[in-house]
Amino acid sequence: MGREKLERNCLSLLKFSIPGKPVPESLIKAIDRETMGVLKDRGIIKENSDRTKVNVSRVKLALFLASMGGDLDEIVNSLTWQEFEDLIDQGFKVNGYETKKHFVFHLEDERCEIDILAKRKNHYFAVECKHWLHWRKIKASRLKKETGALLRKCYLLSFYLKMKGAEARYIFPLVVTAQKENVRVLEGIPLIHFLTLNNFLTNLDRYIHLLKVIEV
Repeated sequence: MGREKLERNCLSLLKFSIPGKPVPESLIKAIDRETMGVLKDRGIIKENSDRTKVNVSRVKLALFLASMGGDLDEIVNSLTWQEFEDLIDQGFKVNGYETKKHFVFHLEDERCEIDILAKRKNHYFAVECKHWLHWRKIKASRLKKETGALLRKCYLLSFYLKMKGAEARYIFPLVVTAQKENVRVLEGIPLIHFLTLNNFLTNLDRYIHLLKVIEV
């Protein structure tokens, strides 16, 4: 099968499938058997025991499309913000992190929530997932506000974790976006594209000197 046809069929499946529901029969019929076979072999789609329903892992499908060089704007626009968070959550897990999504903590009368709290060895990442495709078009004042809010939550989190006797010693704030670009650091807080997350975590030593480090 040609790569272009496979990519086109996969994008149709991502665009028109419904999160949490079996793939509509009409959509299955519109996609050729060869494409379905490729996706089944990769564990992206699964049939139930009597083959009457087909379920698709939309997050895995999005990653597969991205790996083929698919249009990132179309891929990300086809995902819900919850699926985008799931995609980032999986990125941390495959790199050996324990994760908690929508981590909520209270400090005195203040309630704080962090999209993903990822822990490995002696450090945490406090992650904000931004479904932004073009953050360079976002005003600098908004970016500063967003990173400032995350930084404040990280300081509050350090007090909270200290009270709870956490083992990890450091917190790194991190923003993961849909914008395809190299790692950018704003006042010690990295803004990275979701497809660069694996490389960023694997080569953390290269970036550590640029990052804001909050001690627990």
